[in-house]
Amino acid sequence: MSPDMSEPQEVRADLLTVAQVARRLGLSKVTIYELLNKGLIESVHIGRSRRIPTDAVDDYIARLRTVEA
Repeated sequence: MSPDMSEPQEVRADLLTVAQVARRLGLSKVTIYELLNKGLIESVHIGRSRRIPTDAVDDYIARLRTVEA
């Protein structure tokens, strides 16, 4: 039996936009771009778009927690 296409499917976002990361961390997009340019958060380019893997955001948060501990 095939899934009902009329029901919304959950989409797993493995790659986030700069705006999504900014909202998630409660920071400005400018701050996120600064962190990306300093190499503190990993990103990938797809064409002209920049995307941040969700695990890169998790890694950044973990490093912040380690430094503060």
